[in-house]
Amino acid sequence: MPSNAAKVIAEVRKTTIGLGISAVEVRHVLGYALWGFKKHPFLMGVYVGLFAVGAVMPSIRVVLFSVFIDKSLACMESNALVGQVLFQMFLIVGCMFLSVAIGGGKRLLGIKVHNEIEISVLSEMTRKVEDLQYSSLESEDTQALLQRVGKSTAETFFDGVNNSLKIISYLIEVIGFAGVIAAYSWYVSIIIAAIAFPILKQAYESGAYEYEVFEEAEENMRKIEYYEDVLTSRPYADERKLFSFNPFIAEKWNQEYDEYMSLNEEGLKKISKNIGVTGTATNLIPLSFGLLLLVPLSKGGITPGVFVSLLAASFGIVKEITVELYWSVSDFARYCQFYEDYSSFLRLPTHKRGESARVGLWEFKCLEMRNLSFSYPGAQKKVLNNLNLKFERGQRYALVGENGSGKTTIVKLLLGLYEDYEGEILVDGVELREIPDLSGFFSVAFQDFYKYEIRVKDFLSFGKKKLDVQKAAEVLSDLGIDPMLLDQNPYLGKFDESSHELSRGQWQKLLLARILLDDAPFKILDEPTASIDPLQEAKLYAYFDSLSEGESTSLLITHRLGASVNVKNILVLDEGRIVEAGSHHELMANNRKYAGMFNAQKRWYHE
Repeated sequence: MPSNAAKVIAEVRKTTIGLGISAVEVRHVLGYALWGFKKHPFLMGVYVGLFAVGAVMPSIRVVLFSVFIDKSLACMESNALVGQVLFQMFLIVGCMFLSVAIGGGKRLLGIKVHNEIEISVLSEMTRKVEDLQYSSLESEDTQALLQRVGKSTAETFFDGVNNSLKIISYLIEVIGFAGVIAAYSWYVSIIIAAIAFPILKQAYESGAYEYEVFEEAEENMRKIEYYEDVLTSRPYADERKLFSFNPFIAEKWNQEYDEYMSLNEEGLKKISKNIGVTGTATNLIPLSFGLLLLVPLSKGGITPGVFVSLLAASFGIVKEITVELYWSVSDFARYCQFYEDYSSFLRLPTHKRGESARVGLWEFKCLEMRNLSFSYPGAQKKVLNNLNLKFERGQRYALVGENGSGKTTIVKLLLGLYEDYEGEILVDGVELREIPDLSGFFSVAFQDFYKYEIRVKDFLSFGKKKLDVQKAAEVLSDLGIDPMLLDQNPYLGKFDESSHELSRGQWQKLLLARILLDDAPFKILDEPTASIDPLQEAKLYAYFDSLSEGESTSLLITHRLGASVNVKNILVLDEGRIVEAGSHHELMANNRKYAGMFNAQKRWYHE
């Protein structure tokens, strides 16, 4: 015959399997705690220890109270037992004080655990995002995944750790309580486990359903947040006033919000129904349990003290099962999904280049593209088709062409953002994909750049340890920006009341200053002067060439040809191929693609 303990363990295993929880999900209940152990072993060891000790206290109190009651009843017949009763009271009070101390310790230590988890998670996410392949970042699936795991990640992880520990501690409590019962009546403990099974199964299914609803509604929430940004944020203020589009956007917001609320209301109805079932169970189970205990009491299988202690404890343990454990298991299902999403995020493909030191200029002689073809992930059409280009050190190049001809794509490939191209990109004969560190090789000014609202000196140095203030003042002055900004060193944009707000043209001049102050051997200007008038643009590029001539290679990307007049090496791109190359005068004499484009634009440059 199996022992009482073996029967209880078998029933618990049956209950766990019956919940429909897979082996992977069982690992998830420990996953958060194990993740914490790997990051902070000692801290988590103490934290888990407090949960474990706290979990066994209820069972200890049941035993102490049962002995206390039996001793008190016996004391009515014999005063000789008074000392034993007082001793039991002392043990009970000590147990209660210990429980309070454990609760306080968990709260205090929880603050430390939260802070450490926050640091670890944010560091892990930052490193991962930095190392992600650029093609992954542009994927809609990746963006949706980042939307799910990127919101309050540290809070969710801390809650997940606590949830795992709560479930484990609740199960220890229930098993401990069932073990106490099994010591007197094994079949009552099995009945308790059987009662817990449907409640926990329902809780898990509710939590999984809740996360599915959240995942489905997340797309609506992304649109809601975007429309809210359009309706309220400063960048859209001018057009909101000019076009009076608030009612139109508000209607779009209402549509998405109604759909979002509809999905959530459907989920709430199902969850509320489940709560009603568990509420009924909370009221009925302790009464049923009391009736079951009358059988062993009437047969002398348990003492009155055991009966009263177990019956009193049953109200608390049933609350643990039907309320606390119910919600913890429901949350567990959601945390499992989040943990799986976070694990999927960490498994996204990365390409981490080496960390070679950036010392001075990279002494390269030639960068060459040979038979280069490329199409974006998921697209059939090739953006670049058997392209051949060569950039020699110290030379000036202008890459011109109509919108969509592939100019920006060339920049992305040069920067190593995409590596799944056909053909070769060689730096002095070395394939670009094999070079360990490109961070110091290129300095780039994009057309669509981000306006970092940081201090002026930080914007100009942007990661460098030291800024040459004297040189920076000269560059700013030559670009038409007051060098006194360096002395004031204010925040840019609208960071606070003392910030210095810039026009878009001024932002672009400041970006050019940053490129000029950078010592990278290859500078790329991808139409960074779109908000500057053509005459001023031509003057800026002329200044750029005169300042950096002979020191670095520069590539100007533009569809406004006035800026390329003084560049000796003009490359004309059309449908992913170089169709012309030469100086401005040579290409005008050819009277082909370049000449036609320039003649169509030359009226822009008349004084």
